[in-house]
Amino acid sequence: MVAEVLSRVFIDKPPKTDENYMIRSENKILRGELKPNFEGLILGQEVKINSMGFRDYEYLLKKEKNTFRIAVLGDSLTFGYGVNFNETYPKILEKKFNQKENKRYKVLNFGVPAYNTFQEAELLGKKVINYSPDLIIVGFYYNDLDNAKFRKISKRKITEFGFEIDKLLLDWSRFYQFLKFSFRGNKYIASIFHKFSTTGHYEHIIDKKTQEYVDFKKGVKKIGSISKKNNISVIWLMLPAITNAKPYPLKKVYDSVSEFVKEENLTVINAFEYELYEDMSDLRLNTIYDSHPNKEYYILTAETIFQNVK
Repeated sequence: MVAEVLSRVFIDKPPKTDENYMIRSENKILRGELKPNFEGLILGQEVKINSMGFRDYEYLLKKEKNTFRIAVLGDSLTFGYGVNFNETYPKILEKKFNQKENKRYKVLNFGVPAYNTFQEAELLGKKVINYSPDLIIVGFYYNDLDNAKFRKISKRKITEFGFEIDKLLLDWSRFYQFLKFSFRGNKYIASIFHKFSTTGHYEHIIDKKTQEYVDFKKGVKKIGSISKKNNISVIWLMLPAITNAKPYPLKKVYDSVSEFVKEENLTVINAFEYELYEDMSDLRLNTIYDSHPNKEYYILTAETIFQNVK
């Protein structure tokens, strides 16, 4: 209790975030959408949402001549939570292509914070496909396996209560946030935190084939079906968690996801070789209040996509 009080007195308040950047969706699967024409701050960074409800420039549905359109689906990592617009990996990728290629490239960012794969598939079918993309990239992060209904679908193992406790403490305890941030570079403590809060939860989803996993597979199949119908290639981008835990705590989960996605004849690539990094601490935002990636993470991600697509 004393530690919590002291943390709230001496640690700076979190960067400002305007909470009204999302609105309720009439689509029961999407549940929420980005608010069209929103302008405000998220983690202290200026964010503008276009009139169609995406964090990008204004685009006509009809594609310009001699233009190659890449549509990027994903959650808050694709959206660029906590970084400037030009520091998101879709925009870094767009710049790289247009510096070296004769053809004009447009990389459209359809990332929406908190979306999972099932919702991204719905967004693709309802909106994104209308922009006539030539290539679809799906940015996958491990929590895309969660269900949008506040993670209350599947029964939990007793050992998974750590997952909910960790989430609760991160939401309410500044001292706990400080501890996790301070020890992020220690691989032993990072391993304990990850095992306690994350690994068991997502391995449970995979091993028990819970409703979350069923919905995930439906989402992958739907993305594959839409892309096949429209003759569009898909790249499934595996975005690794920023952790110094050794061995990599989500390897089993990512391997299972990759295997299933490949069975659907979609191309899978890793954002970067995370196993080569002894210390990934420098790839996350420099704040105790959020563990999203920073610009350096997204530069690595864009470079990997560029090398695989060009």
